[in-house]
Amino acid sequence: MKLRHRMLGTLALLAAPMIAGTTWARYQFEWRELERALLTFGEIEMVDRNGLERCRANPAEFPLPPRARPERPRGRDRADRWEGPPRPPRQVNGPAPGRRPESKTDADILGMGASLRLHAYRADFLSDNPRSPPFPKELRAGLEAGADKTSGRLNRNQDLFAVGWRTPWSDGPAAVILISTARVPKLFRGPMLGAIGALTCVLLAAVWLAMGPLIGRTRKLAAAARRVEKLDNFEPIPEEGSDELTDLTRAFNTAGASLRQAMDTANQREASLRTFVENTAHDVGTPLTVLQGHLAKLAENGQRDEGILRAMEEAQYIGAMLANLSTVARLEDVEVPLRQDEVDLKALCLRVLARHQTIASEKNIELEHALPQAEVTVRGEMTLLEQAVSNLVHNAVSHGQPGGHATLHLQLGPADSFQLRVLDDGPGIDSQTLQNLTERRWRSEDARRRHPSGRGLGLSIADDVAKRHDFDLKLSKSEAGGLEVTISGKCAGTQRQD
Repeated sequence: MKLRHRMLGTLALLAAPMIAGTTWARYQFEWRELERALLTFGEIEMVDRNGLERCRANPAEFPLPPRARPERPRGRDRADRWEGPPRPPRQVNGPAPGRRPESKTDADILGMGASLRLHAYRADFLSDNPRSPPFPKELRAGLEAGADKTSGRLNRNQDLFAVGWRTPWSDGPAAVILISTARVPKLFRGPMLGAIGALTCVLLAAVWLAMGPLIGRTRKLAAAARRVEKLDNFEPIPEEGSDELTDLTRAFNTAGASLRQAMDTANQREASLRTFVENTAHDVGTPLTVLQGHLAKLAENGQRDEGILRAMEEAQYIGAMLANLSTVARLEDVEVPLRQDEVDLKALCLRVLARHQTIASEKNIELEHALPQAEVTVRGEMTLLEQAVSNLVHNAVSHGQPGGHATLHLQLGPADSFQLRVLDDGPGIDSQTLQNLTERRWRSEDARRRHPSGRGLGLSIADDVAKRHDFDLKLSKSEAGGLEVTISGKCAGTQRQD
């Protein structure tokens, strides 16, 4: 859920109980005020206006308001049909002699008009006036329980509000007074609901607008975080205002600057290390090549003892390890893209075979090859591709048994594709080992026994180089029982010779 929607939802959840509580409090207040007004009216009528004396004098004729006057006749003969006493002449100015000016009653002052009714009852809730209604059961239960007053809404539609009052005159016809009015307290009133709805809409709109700047600044923080994630273009976020979000922005800018500085330092150290490894591999490679040449001459001169053979194997192993270290440094330099040269795989394989022919012969391993007559050209960086193939051949020769075979097979496939396979008849390999052979720094038990200080980079580098060039590298058991490594991919251009 978005922040703005969350804030609006929270405000709505807070406003709902507040509105409900306010409405209920207003309803209770109106109820109590109406109850108080009716009791006040009853006290005035019974005490100040001698209602108690009139009720005791004639309880059978004590309803309020008084009995209505007879209806006046209408029409031409209303004077003949009027049975009351003769009326005095009409005065032009002022009231008639002996007549009091009309004044508002207490009912009019209370805003209840002619709907106000008052009835008197004895202590047993029976009235001496036959025109008085039965005392309501709802109010009677409260008074019988000991309350001095009780109120409630009456009738089936509850359109009548009444107050039952137990008076101090418990031994007469006015022991209990019932005062009723058609004005009832309402829980929901249109104007008030309209005002509450309008206020709620105003508050929601104010929150919606007030959240705009906050959301805008939050989105800037999110965009800056995405830029930092890419680690290519970190720019400080402008610090706006002086609130908690500004403190967060300041802390984010500080952390981003520190992270950028740390990454720059790490990149510089990594570049320096790669340069050191490449220079070291190059500097050590030259005397190592001379050493391998001297050992080869000794072998050619008939000195084929065990020491010369082990020295040649170790020298070739060291050379392969240095070449792999240089290749790893090149592969991890992601800032420099791979070269896309046209590489002749056939010539590349011949160079790799010539490089390993001497050590294969000394170990009495027959290094075989099968190459097509046509040129096989691919696009990529020649140094990396040659090191990958060299690692495969070196792995086959290293694991071969005396008198065994190691084969490099290059062939063209359909749709301008190629397939390069390197096979050996060395010791068998289980399926679990096959899954781990291309992992960096993973070595089999046999490799650990031969060279305990090795790093396990050969097949891992070959797999990485193949992926960088969009080639596929697969490992499987060869038909001779050893390992078979297959690299397949698309050719840049193939020329077939018939």
